[in-house]
Amino acid sequence: MEFTHFHNHHPIQPSHPSYDIQIQIDLGSGFVDIGSSLNISNANYAATDILPFHVDLLPGTYRLRKDPRDLSGAHSGGDFFAVNDVTLYGRVIP
Repeated sequence: MEFTHFHNHHPIQPSHPSYDIQIQIDLGSGFVDIGSSLNISNANYAATDILPFHVDLLPGTYRLRKDPRDLSGAHSGGDFFAVNDVTLYGRVIP
């Protein structure tokens, strides 16, 4: 999976200066991790990432989400994380 991400980090919020997130996909029976977690900081704003994962995806609709990994349950009110240009690469299995 390839995507571009956008985010911010307010100095008074727990996400400053960086935090880790895990991208997850719901395959119909709950969310599972895709690849390794990503460290998000101002240095990689608008970066494009590739997360390898090996899952058979049947035709259908899937949901993605981010799961913060080191915010210690703290609320990060005005911060955001958004993805754009999501591309799934794969092959058709006959």
